[in-house]
Amino acid sequence: MDDATAPGADSVLGPEAAQSADRPTEEELDTVRSAACTLLDATFASLTDARVLPRPRFAPWIRMARDYYGDMLLGGADFEGALKALWPRRFDVSVGDPNIEFASTYERTLIEDAVQAATRSDEPFDSSSPSVRGAIERVIDRLQSRRVLRVANVVADLATEDDRPIKVGDVRLWSVPNGAERDLEREISRPPRHRPRPGAQRLARVPRRRPALVRHR
Repeated sequence: MDDATAPGADSVLGPEAAQSADRPTEEELDTVRSAACTLLDATFASLTDARVLPRPRFAPWIRMARDYYGDMLLGGADFEGALKALWPRRFDVSVGDPNIEFASTYERTLIEDAVQAATRSDEPFDSSSPSVRGAIERVIDRLQSRRVLRVANVVADLATEDDRPIKVGDVRLWSVPNGAERDLEREISRPPRHRPRPGAQRLARVPRRRPALVRHR
C-alpha cells in the first residue's frame, strides 16, 4: 500500500518534515550530488562485473535480493555521511529521533531508479548521463519533501492462532480475506481509539490464503 502522511506530522516529525527555513542550500546539496555520483559509478562497475548490467530495455528494473545483493553496492559511505550531515534528525541514530530512517534505503532507491532510467534512455551507466542525473535529482527532491508515515501493511505468509487479532508492541495484527484493500481502507478511515504514535515500518508474516492487515496504533 502507499505511504500516508500522518496528521500533524509537521510538529511530530521535526523541522525537515515541514520544509522549514533549515532547507539545505544548493551548495550543501552539491555534496549529496557528488556523493551520489561516487556511489553510482562504483556500483555501476560492480553490477557490470556481476553481469547484472546492462539490462534488457523491456526489463529495466533491478530489485534487491532478486537481481543483486547488498555487497554489490559500493561507495556508499560518502553518500550516507552526506545525508547525515544535512538531515541529522532523519538519518543519524545518535540524535535519538524515534522516526529514524536509513541511508541504505535511499541508496537502493537511487541505484534502481538510475539503472532503469539509463536503460530506457539507452544511455551509458555513468553518473554523467542525463538520465542518471535525473535520478539523482529525484532522490534529492524526495529527501527535501515531507516525511511520510506508513500506518498499515498487507502482508502474506503468516497467520495468528485461530485467526485471532493480536497486538505486539504498537503493532496490531489480524487476518483478513483475500482482496484486503477494502478492509484496509475501511480500517484506516475509521477514527482510532487513540492517536497513532509515529513509528518506523514494521512487518509481520501471515498465510498466503489469508493476508494479514497490520495497523500501527
